[in-house]
Formats: sequence, C-alpha cells, structure tokens
Amino acid sequence: IIEGTITLTGVDVPLPDWCDGSPDCEQTVALNWSEAVDGIEAEGDQASTDAVLTISDTTVRLRPYVNDYHPLAITWAPALAIRPSCGAPCGADQTMCPVDGSCYSAEAFCTRCEQRTVAECACRTPEGPSPDGGLCQVYISNDQIVVGVCRVGVCETG
Repeated sequence: IIEGTITLTGVDVPLPDWCDGSPDCEQTVALNWSEAVDGIEAEGDQASTDAVLTISDTTVRLRPYVNDYHPLAITWAPALAIRPSCGAPCGADQTMCPVDGSCYSAEAFCTRCEQRTVAECACRTPEGPSPDGGLCQVYISNDQIVVGVCRVGVCETG
C-alpha cells in the first residue's frame, strides 16, 4: 500500500547478491509496470533501466525476477514487476499464474510463471512441448533471432 507519493528508479532497487558487481549481469534493475495499475506516472521506456516511476496512493504487488539473455555478454538482467493488487482481474490477452497470482501474456507465462528457460519456452505451445525436430527460435536481443531445432523440449541453436 502506497500512501502519498514515491519516486522509483532502477537504481533504487537492490540487485540480487549474486549479481552485484558481476560482469555478466546488468547492474541496474529494469522496471516493468502494468498499465492496469492506477496511480503510476512513468517516464522512460517500459521494462527499461532508465525508467522513472511516480507512484501515488495505490496498492501494488512487487515481484522481482531475472531475465535470461543467454548467449549475450550481459546474460542476466534483474527486473522488478509492478503489478495490480492481488485479486485484480487479468486483461483479455493474459492468464493468471496460479503460483504468484500475476497476470502474464502467453509469451511471458512460460518463463515467468512456469520458471522455464528461454530455450525450453521456445519449444512449448499452450498444449505442451513441441515435437522433436520442430523448428524453434530464440531472441538473443531485441532485434536478433537465432533459429534452432527442438530436442527433448529444448531449443538447440548450436
């Protein structure tokens, strides 16, 4: 519960101990906020390390998580999700995770709710694992995709 107004940046959020000072871990936490949360004014890009949030008189849930960007040089990117309070309904294109009560898009459900790796999620459909030998793709940056083949539920790109 936030009473009054706070300003939050990625620098304000502590890094996980294992990440602090590590060369393969982003050293500023990205903020990822839900448009469904009332009382948030944002400057900067969604899910970026330079975002500045002003949060006023609202109830939110905070969920830390880490993005896996293998095989990039910066492999790990800690983030903080700011979500509506518990019990808030999910949007039409989202599913509520039974583990943490958060709403996720189909794309994020696999990694953030089910806690699977990016390579595993590339070989999954809503019905379950893709068949062996099927093509898969993994984003290794915002604009680069590596194509691979599913083997035992994991996208092999090498």
